[in-house]
Amino acid sequence: MTECIDSHQTLKNEQGITLLEVLVSIAIASIMLLFTMQQYLSTTKQSRDNQIRISTFLQAQAVVQNIGFDLRILGNGLPFEQSQFQIGDAGLSDPTVSLPILIDSIATNKILFRMNESGDVELLTQDFNPLFDTNIHLTDTSNIVVNDPIYLSNGVIGGEHGLYAVVSAVNHSSKFVTVGGIVTGAGATFDKGSMFEVVPIIEYSHDTITDEIVRNSGSGPVVVAENASLQFDYQDENGNSLTLPLVDTDIIDTLRAIEVTVVVESGKKMSDGNTYSSEVTQKFGLRNLSYWF
Repeated sequence: MTECIDSHQTLKNEQGITLLEVLVSIAIASIMLLFTMQQYLSTTKQSRDNQIRISTFLQAQAVVQNIGFDLRILGNGLPFEQSQFQIGDAGLSDPTVSLPILIDSIATNKILFRMNESGDVELLTQDFNPLFDTNIHLTDTSNIVVNDPIYLSNGVIGGEHGLYAVVSAVNHSSKFVTVGGIVTGAGATFDKGSMFEVVPIIEYSHDTITDEIVRNSGSGPVVVAENASLQFDYQDENGNSLTLPLVDTDIIDTLRAIEVTVVVESGKKMSDGNTYSSEVTQKFGLRNLSYWF
């Protein structure tokens, strides 16, 4: 009888211990699962925040590099190296058309400059004298349209003149353009073989209303970055900031570099509910300009 009671008690103890172990195991598993979930959520938030940071930085960096590419070849296509068509040449009826960069305001959130962005260069197939003619015959006119601002240079054939004009008509079949608004030096002529280039005014600016950075080369603004701002700092050879507005002598004698600052805010919010802001600054030398005047 005693053996039976002892056996029954042992079974009850074994059953009690087993139930306790199950309960403890469940509790431990729940805690571990909760911890794992918290770690997962924390890691996911951190990963998402890092992706936002990286994406925003890369966007700001890309905008700076795109602007810098243009600044490095600023003035490409202008005949300002010609002795009769220099920067701000007082002998021209409109000296402003010889300026490679237009900084006539105190605004630091925009820049305007001239540049042959396509790189296309056509040659004159006939001699051109602006005193007696307005038609310029070219090797090709397929990429030229009405209202294009153009420049001529006779430097490749030993001349010293440049010319600015605006295209008023294009005859593609006969490959010539008609121009108006001609600005050139006295006695300028352009023999066969002179260079013809389309050189529009390029503008980068910060639209404070839409909070966008836009680029405009004459065909309307193109959004470069949303939720972004832009600043330019004009510097001399020692890195000192120049006071705006600048004039032609500043461009020739003093201006050597432009520092670009772009700030981009993330389109998505971080895990704390705030947006992330990335700022990128880089200085670009104006290596395409010639300073021997």
